[in-house]
Amino acid sequence: MINKKIYETIGSCWIDSLKNIYSNGTKGEETTELYNINLNFFYTQTDDILNSYGKIENIEEMKKVFFSDKDNIYGHSYKNLISGPYKQKDLSDVVAILKEKSTSNRAIVLYENSYKKQPCINCIHFKLREGILNTTYFSRGQDFYNKFYCDAVCISIIDNYIKTQLKITKSFISAFISSAHIYNSDLNSVKILLDKYYENYNNRS
Repeated sequence: MINKKIYETIGSCWIDSLKNIYSNGTKGEETTELYNINLNFFYTQTDDILNSYGKIENIEEMKKVFFSDKDNIYGHSYKNLISGPYKQKDLSDVVAILKEKSTSNRAIVLYENSYKKQPCINCIHFKLREGILNTTYFSRGQDFYNKFYCDAVCISIIDNYIKTQLKITKSFISAFISSAHIYNSDLNSVKILLDKYYENYNNRS
């Protein structure tokens, strides 16, 4: 298992990373960004931060992106772009590989190009070590204010599916993000969110 910090919830990972990007990111023409970040988190059903500050409707829309062909606010779908080691699109080959050899490094799915646009999520790698599933995803870039937590919830659903198929109970998720960014047009909204969160947080401490 990695030694790096593992956040207890998606929400705590999101809010802490937003603060880091907002405070320490490099400001460009369109975005304020941090390069090549690695985050690790657990998924829990109860997430007070997401329930209070996230947009639940955006999470539901992102579920359509990952798992259906229905129209959604993001205007695209990943459902038919997924490709497993044996070109399956339902994760069955990932499950089969890990059942055959639990320590395999071949349990990976790729998200292929669509309409000349590479999806933000490039691939998801599943590693089973000492009875713990580590689901790792690689992203060329993530809009951290609007989309990170939505993507993270959907990947957690995938993680839970694999975990259930393998009949194991423990897992955590790792994210490797080449460009973790906040759009400059959202910086004021992020400041308001951080001010509100940390004021509330300090009042609770």
